[in-house]
Amino acid sequence: IGGYDSAGQIQSTVYKYDSGTSMWSPVSGGLVANSVTYKLTRHAAVWVGSTIYMFGGIVEKSSSPGVNQLNTDVLIWDTGSDTLSVDTSGPASGWTGRQSLQIATDGSLIYLYGGLATLTPGQITNSLSDLWVYDPSDVSSKWKCRTGEVLNASARTNAGHAYDSTNKILYTVGGSTTYSRYTADVLSIPLAQASDCSGTPGLYVAEASTGTVRRFEGGSRMSDWTWQGSWSPMAPTPWKRPPCFCIWLWDPKWRTGRWC
Repeated sequence: IGGYDSAGQIQSTVYKYDSGTSMWSPVSGGLVANSVTYKLTRHAAVWVGSTIYMFGGIVEKSSSPGVNQLNTDVLIWDTGSDTLSVDTSGPASGWTGRQSLQIATDGSLIYLYGGLATLTPGQITNSLSDLWVYDPSDVSSKWKCRTGEVLNASARTNAGHAYDSTNKILYTVGGSTTYSRYTADVLSIPLAQASDCSGTPGLYVAEASTGTVRRFEGGSRMSDWTWQGSWSPMAPTPWKRPPCFCIWLWDPKWRTGRWC
């Protein structure tokens, strides 16, 4: 789907591969939805059920000929009818257009990690470290959450990746980071943690001896702090450390992470 041709031009073509005959065949029409043609490359795609979902990449739309931009639409290819549609709910608040991102699915949820937030492949300082969850089955709110720093993840783009469906871990191998064009390290990202977006933004305090968390409501007395239960799973680890209290600012909507 899409990509560059031998002349370096972005394509809107779609090809099918027949494993029985080992032959490729073009799909008539290609990437066209609502009379708009999408030329797409450097995107991430994943198969859920009988549908292919495409995220990010560099796109040129026939409605804006000659203009390349980072794609923020979710392009949906129905393999049964060989037709394209676009998720009209729009991107989540804070979602940044990106190319060369990593993608995985557990068969229902789609996980999107990292990528490059620029049209220029060599600008690795624009690499991203956030992780997003997209739920195709949720009509009202498909975009679920992002985690980023809470996973201790490194900004990464152009990485090889594989998904361990048994343990729900996304492995990324190599690629580029914000500090190196090439890296040989391996990241393991526990996707089982990625669906927890609960909690209220605010100023929090934790007792180091017990791990009890309270949220500040305004004022100067302990009664102005609301008990939040134990620290897990909201806080990063290690949590219990001197001095007696740890102070954290937290907001689940921050692009680069929850805690600072």
